[in-house]
Amino acid sequence: MIPTGTAGGVTNPQSGRCLDAYGAATANGTLVQLYQCNTSGAQKWARR
Repeated sequence: MIPTGTAGGVTNPQSGRCLDAYGAATANGTLVQLYQCNTSGAQKWARR
């Protein structure tokens, strides 16, 4: 779990892939996908 107020990646333990915002978009309703982990901004998530 990502602590409140910080950012980090979310990895699926079964596939080894990371949660990724499609096209690195930030708008509400952006599609998400499991994608090869690459530490890009599209794979950084924050808990508020």
